[in-house]
Amino acid sequence: MLEAIKNHQQIDKNTKDNLLALLEELKKSKINIDYTKPIFSQIYKKNQDGNYTLSFNPQNYPKLTQIVRSFLKDYQEIPILSSDKAHRFFGGFRLDYNPEFREFLLKYLDEILTNQEYASCISEIQRRFREIKIKYSNVHLTLDLAKSYISDNRYEMADVGNEEVMEAAAFNNYSQKDFEILQLIFNYGKQRVFSSIPRIESKNIIELSSGKYTYEILRLDSAKPLREGKDSNCCQQLHEAAEVCMEHSMTSKHGRIFEIRDLEGRLVAQSWVWRNGNVICFDNIEVPDQKMWDHGIPKGKENLGIRNIFTDDILSIYKMAAKELMKKENLTYKKLLDEGKITLEQYNELRLSKITVGLGYSNIKGSFETLELDDEITHPLSYDEPVKLSREFYTSDSNNQYILEHVNDTNPITGESLTLYHDDYLEYTDFNFTTKLLNRLKNLETTTKGYNDYFNISFMLNSDSNLVTKIANNYDLNPDTTRIICHANFAIIYEVNDNKITIGDLLYNFKIDNKDQQMDITNIVLMQIKLAFDQINNGKDIDISRLNKNQQEIYKKIIKLDEELDIERGIKHAK
Repeated sequence: MLEAIKNHQQIDKNTKDNLLALLEELKKSKINIDYTKPIFSQIYKKNQDGNYTLSFNPQNYPKLTQIVRSFLKDYQEIPILSSDKAHRFFGGFRLDYNPEFREFLLKYLDEILTNQEYASCISEIQRRFREIKIKYSNVHLTLDLAKSYISDNRYEMADVGNEEVMEAAAFNNYSQKDFEILQLIFNYGKQRVFSSIPRIESKNIIELSSGKYTYEILRLDSAKPLREGKDSNCCQQLHEAAEVCMEHSMTSKHGRIFEIRDLEGRLVAQSWVWRNGNVICFDNIEVPDQKMWDHGIPKGKENLGIRNIFTDDILSIYKMAAKELMKKENLTYKKLLDEGKITLEQYNELRLSKITVGLGYSNIKGSFETLELDDEITHPLSYDEPVKLSREFYTSDSNNQYILEHVNDTNPITGESLTLYHDDYLEYTDFNFTTKLLNRLKNLETTTKGYNDYFNISFMLNSDSNLVTKIANNYDLNPDTTRIICHANFAIIYEVNDNKITIGDLLYNFKIDNKDQQMDITNIVLMQIKLAFDQINNGKDIDISRLNKNQQEIYKKIIKLDEELDIERGIKHAK
């Protein structure tokens, strides 16, 4: 056996040396070992209480004891609790004795000691064991279920609808305190109904010399901007220079985020986008470090001005996006003018005249030589951030701007931009609905009705497949034509027929109420629900007979909100 270990090439040298020393000491000892069986299960024995003890007297074999403990210090595949493992795995435990957790821990101790994923979350499971037990009170609690809960609820005190905030905070490896700051920001962001910046999205894959790409301006209800800085290795994140720009992109009606991704979903480039009057600016073009290296662009912020096929391709996509923004703007303003909702003067003044890109520390600035330098710089509007951060509003990246697209038939602006644009809400089917959204529906139902009826925990124990079918069956709806809109503030479960939309349920949350924020957002949520119903209507009759009295009253309120929506958009009727 010694010779076999000496000749084994796949064991690292340190492990091999430790094993050899262990076997040599065992040979010298009088301990009876069967070398055809696992050695450590003979050295350590598991007691009835679940603990492990050495099978020999450490005082009689001090050197062997030292070797065994030294070997176990970093060896993860053996269910033995060394002092080093105890510190790493259980150092984060709260000093709170819970007999139920003790039984749970002893039951799964072997798995915890041999599986790093379990070990890394066991202290968090211990700290939150009482809430986990409440969550899974009606099912058998397993280690996998507890781990899943911690994964989905890493941070405490998450508000209804804020699952994406937890994901963004976890992606950035933020603390509980940082998560709470992001949640404050998102709670303002999810109140946006309209924006002055249109949402655009590539309808087809863009095939260029350097690769295949898609682009989009992120949705107003997305929490992705909270993680964009980390994803692109830039300072649009908490505690960095552009943290307020991140907040602006999440909360301002005049701010958003533009992304380019490859076909594997990896971020290729992104920009904070802002609007002032009739000018939209991509404040800077940020490319993640890995993508820079992949395409021969040195890492760092040196003013190198590298230009190659990749930089030209990325800039060409920004030009495509600028043309699409301009086209959407012109169509929108022309429609409003034809409907008499804006005056000819507003049409001529407020319509986009120019789309620019800031030079800043752009990773693709070498390709900017193909653009015209803008000699009439527009700066972002002043911004009073709703959540006060430690830095000032960082706008110096757009001190120099290049023109991506412009028109010459607009007049100098004398008023503020109209916030004309809202995003279509995502409509979910079995194809794209997940258990995370199911959890949101559960929370929204509890908030709306005071109890949970249709979304019991058994849904969450299964795979993500066919969840909408299961929900449809619960409501006695046709699974093939059932759709779900599931916003952070509300949800609509409905069935689409030839001439009728049958509403299975209408769920909503009209309040933000945590230790740092108390807000009544009823009017905002009613407008959002109104836009969602307008989206799914398509001239069909809406059947709300399955809703309870309170839900029907909500529906009666939202169908009267057309004028309020126009006021929110900033429209003053011309006629």
